[in-house]
Amino acid sequence: MGPLGEIQTFISDGGSTIKNVTQKGHIFYAGIIIRKVYQEEDGAWYVRTYGYGNNVYPGMDKTNQGFGPDIFDVMDENMKNMIAAHH
Repeated sequence: MGPLGEIQTFISDGGSTIKNVTQKGHIFYAGIIIRKVYQEEDGAWYVRTYGYGNNVYPGMDKTNQGFGPDIFDVMDENMKNMIAAHH
């Protein structure tokens, strides 16, 4: 369990899609984030991230909106580096 609570992760599409589902007790419960990495015909790689959920803890929506994009930017950079190293 992480410092914010438990997350269940589902990986599909040969590893190109990741779905994270916050579990009861997580600070951002009940939320779902889906991230998909894909390559366009021109060879460029992209990551599409979207999420939704209901905040059961007051004020967490503002915290999530404030810090979430920066956290996912770091994850995107890590994914980009991984793709570059293997393709």
